[in-house]
Amino acid sequence: MYTHSKEINYIKSMIKMLNLNLKELTVLTEIGSSYYFYLPFIAALSGAKKVYAWTSNNNYFDCYQIVNEAKELAIKLNLQDLIEFSINKRPHNHIANADIITNSGFIRPLDENFLRKCKRNVAISLMFEAWEIREKDIDIEYCKQNFLKVGGIWESHPDLEIFEAIGPLAIKLAMEAGNEIYQNKIIIWSEDEFGVV
Repeated sequence: MYTHSKEINYIKSMIKMLNLNLKELTVLTEIGSSYYFYLPFIAALSGAKKVYAWTSNNNYFDCYQIVNEAKELAIKLNLQDLIEFSINKRPHNHIANADIITNSGFIRPLDENFLRKCKRNVAISLMFEAWEIREKDIDIEYCKQNFLKVGGIWESHPDLEIFEAIGPLAIKLAMEAGNEIYQNKIIIWSEDEFGVV
């Protein structure tokens, strides 16, 4: 059975390095497969008083299996009382209680109906750079009109350099699609920061 110890140790080291402190805050995020599995654990290990983690049926993984695995890990980490999972449901009280909401896949869309349920002092994290905002994901005009705080991620933070991984990721995806890179001519067409990287 997979223990997740390597990932949890890495998460703890990053929390320490960034001095991430979510004490007394309630977080609404998602739980998914691969690295998205760890979103609720990042919040809980950062001191959040409560973490709501949403998921739903999809074509990529069995959401019930993922939640069961997460519940087992939460028990091992003594976080079982901090993390509450929701499968195929979007409980209103989770939205209303959240101090921080991540604009991640299973939380979207953050439309007017969703945003009306938020606290007035909620902080919404886009989970990408502000220039990448997509109106289908979040009703940014409603947020502006109602003074809801929305923040993009600084993916070029010198301690993280997340955005710098886009180049190697593009190479990986091209090769997985069967396209050789070496000794081939490739045209990059881009009007944003992705093209530079």
